[in-house]
Amino acid sequence: MGATTCSHCRRENSLEAAFCAGCGRPLNGELAPSPPVEPIVPPGAGLGEQYLKCPRCFSPNDPYTRHCLFCGLALSSPEAARLRRKPGGFFARAAALVLDAALCLGVGLLLAKLVGWAGTILLDQGPMVVSERVTDIIILTYTVAYHTIFLGRYGRTLGKRFFSLRVVRVDGNPVGYLRSLVRLLCYLPSLWFIGLGFWWTLLNYRKRGWHDYLAGTMVLKTDDR
Repeated sequence: MGATTCSHCRRENSLEAAFCAGCGRPLNGELAPSPPVEPIVPPGAGLGEQYLKCPRCFSPNDPYTRHCLFCGLALSSPEAARLRRKPGGFFARAAALVLDAALCLGVGLLLAKLVGWAGTILLDQGPMVVSERVTDIIILTYTVAYHTIFLGRYGRTLGKRFFSLRVVRVDGNPVGYLRSLVRLLCYLPSLWFIGLGFWWTLLNYRKRGWHDYLAGTMVLKTDDR
């Protein structure tokens, strides 16, 4: 049976492998004998007694693998360790969302009051009443800024921090400001049909909602607040 040997480390890999299991470099398709290697994980640390599951692409790898054969992830790297963290549960995420919504509503109403007081002082024409439309715009603006800045800078909002949750990209890296904004906008399709996109977190292993799939993110459980 043929095998593909890495020209860099001489590690023998299966024909369907795209990356070397030993060094993680893309394979060039050369065929040559290679020396045996020692396993870095004990048999059984993955799928059954014969395979190790990649935390990024979920492909099965043999227990001798140092890098995933299909995506090249170093299976003992800090990135792989982040991806192996337990995903955030539905109820913790729902509670964090409610807490964030209450916070945004309260701060938005307070800002609307401050705008009214400032207008009263500056215009000196009696009490200034802020219309409901202006109040809604202030609350919406604060909500967008709140989620974008906190997720982009810290990876979690105050609500998610209270429940020890963190939002990351699917590769385990920080989400950044632009992806945080995209994720917030993707709440809209998740709200369709009584919030089906949020309930979707109950139906998959990584607890990802529609907004997570659309933005390329996932929510992990952390040990800190």
